[in-house]
Amino acid sequence: MSAKEKKTEVKTVNWVDSWVNMFWNGYEKGMSTFLKQLEEKEDAYLRAWESARKSAQEFRNQLEGTLKNVSKANWELLNEWNDNGKGIAAEYEGTNTPLQDAVTKLEKIAWTPWKFAVDWLERSEKQLEEGNKEFIKFLRDHRESWAAWNEAYVVYSKKNQNAWLSTQLERVQSIVGLPTKSA
Repeated sequence: MSAKEKKTEVKTVNWVDSWVNMFWNGYEKGMSTFLKQLEEKEDAYLRAWESARKSAQEFRNQLEGTLKNVSKANWELLNEWNDNGKGIAAEYEGTNTPLQDAVTKLEKIAWTPWKFAVDWLERSEKQLEEGNKEFIKFLRDHRESWAAWNEAYVVYSKKNQNAWLSTQLERVQSIVGLPTKSA
């Protein structure tokens, strides 16, 4: 080969494959980033739900402690009142006074709705949390089942797009008069 022939030799670059691969690689990277961010959001949602549930539990515990302190103060006032009226307390030695019985029954009546509400709230929160976890698990399983299909779609689309663009390039080259691969 002479020096003149070396200078005129044109190196052909298969830009069709490069362009198609660039496009589909970007698609695959975008999909993987999207799926990763989606899982991170789901995990953050579950952590937020658990945190809210713990905060609500702490609030209920503080409120219950306050109510117990009020009850304790009421009992101390009652005992002090009974000590001041020693004649009444002496008649019922070893037993509760009618006032203490009444206070005990009223306290039980007052605590019943509170205990019911707390129990109901805790069960509801637990069911909602478990339902959210199951739903997110379902979504992840569903995405995973479509992952193989998505990968096959990308491979098939790359192949078809490469073939179509190569065919179009050869047609244009033949019309313009440039050498083609088949020639």
